[in-house]
Amino acid sequence: MWQAIPENAPRRPALSSVGVSAGPYAVINVMLFGFMILSLVGVFYPLQRFPVLILELLWKAIWLSFFVLPIHLNTALDDYAAAVAFACMAGVVLTPLVLPWRYIFNNFFDDVSERYL
Repeated sequence: MWQAIPENAPRRPALSSVGVSAGPYAVINVMLFGFMILSLVGVFYPLQRFPVLILELLWKAIWLSFFVLPIHLNTALDDYAAAVAFACMAGVVLTPLVLPWRYIFNNFFDDVSERYL
């Protein structure tokens, strides 16, 4: 019988394994799936969803700076870490291109606001 996926192909947890596995890949996949949903909503409501883009930019930059760079400088990255690092670098480069910087600076840094307390 012909199969679409070879038997020796690596099996990775996906959203189809809900209730079966709660490993680190499942947590990462669900977090990234949530980011994807919020990013898709952000296409229709960009100014309300830019904090999601800021959060994505920050966690990727922090992960690259404090985890990938030291590992890369001390030892070599394995294939998985190199692929994830490349994807994160693409996010760090591309995310600032779509952020509404003028809106962010005018409403959060340039405006003199009242203190909360």
